Amino acid sequence: MCAVGVTVDDERFNPLRSTVMRLVFRTETAYYAVLMASAHYLRSVESRFELMEIQIRSRVLRGLRRALIKDNLDWEDFCDGSWVKHLACFQLIVKEMAHSQRKAPPVPQFFISYFSAHLVLAKSVFSIDDVLLVGEIPTSPTKHSALVNSTNTEKVSWTSTKNLAKVMPADTLHEIDMWNGYSGHMLLIINEVLSLKHDAQALSHQPSDLSTSQVAVQEKYAAIAEKITTLEASLATTTQIIPVSLYKDRSSAESRHGFRLLKSTSEAYRLAAYLLLSEAVSPRFLGYTPATNQSIEQLRDLAQRAQYVDRIFHLANYVVSSVDHLPISWPLWPLFIASCCCSGDKKTRARALEIFCAAREKAPYENIPRAQTLVELLWKRRATQTEPDNSVRIGRFEWESAMESLGWQTSFA
Repeated sequence: MCAVGVTVDDERFNPLRSTVMRLVFRTETAYYAVLMASAHYLRSVESRFELMEIQIRSRVLRGLRRALIKDNLDWEDFCDGSWVKHLACFQLIVKEMAHSQRKAPPVPQFFISYFSAHLVLAKSVFSIDDVLLVGEIPTSPTKHSALVNSTNTEKVSWTSTKNLAKVMPADTLHEIDMWNGYSGHMLLIINEVLSLKHDAQALSHQPSDLSTSQVAVQEKYAAIAEKITTLEASLATTTQIIPVSLYKDRSSAESRHGFRLLKSTSEAYRLAAYLLLSEAVSPRFLGYTPATNQSIEQLRDLAQRAQYVDRIFHLANYVVSSVDHLPISWPLWPLFIASCCCSGDKKTRARALEIFCAAREKAPYENIPRAQTLVELLWKRRATQTEPDNSVRIGRFEWESAMESLGWQTSFA
């Protein structure tokens, strides 16, 4: 599992080796957590390991619950079998970092990397606020990125780009994360794209009486337009780099192959973020028609969207076809976004399904068939519509309603 879990099996950058395996010698819960992961993998290959996996999983969850209750009684209600509830632990760390001046949280970086990625990508398919109690915390300046500006100057959710940036190391923000397949900076950009969900919903809930001046509304329109322009420019210019310390082994063919896989995956995420932004600037999503500018025009360019979809399919297929076993970081999210944004052309859809099927043969990850099922359901719903769907769904992507009908909100992400 250590060897195939990441694209480059490096002693320092493979979190399974550098963090997880070292923890098994320190706590019994970590030891059984590793056994649980192994049992889960074996169960995906042979069903006779299912009972073993259930037994070990139960023991791990009991240990985790005891650990959380021991550290803080306030966490007890948050601790159950759902990973979304465990985001409550990550929430506390983000809040602590937002209030303090410490440069790094007292937990392994892998924890920050793992939960940051799960949190942000989950926000693209459902509302975290609906399944996890979200408190508001005051904002404060940060130097990580120009992307941390918010249209709400008084307070901001703990999941904001401003606050997530505080738990990420600034010196490696542009380096590709071995476990996730993209840089921390790219994750912050995606998170900022998703902040348009809140912006659109807040604008739609604003009272329409005379007390709300047109000047205030126009100012919010302008703030959203500026955010869109900044995001479009950031996606066009951002650079994701291979961790510098890995270049010492670049002479081997295996390392060079791993580098190509990392670069392909990170580029797929960049293009998928662009498609996500293009979905977020539609009148159906925003609830109004934004004023046209160069960024808006580019985002609405159907030919460019089709080109990005095609490129993502190419990159995802390259990763899938180049390995015997898919690493955790393979570009499933980009493949999902591209499949949701692709045209109704049969060849294009068949190409997407071909990649999904090939991926399922090379990894036991349960979210692959779920993503494929959701994509096919979305296509089927479009096919049954006699007229174009022009219904307004402010702050929501088209696939969110399809996912709700399957009841997959927490398990999918």
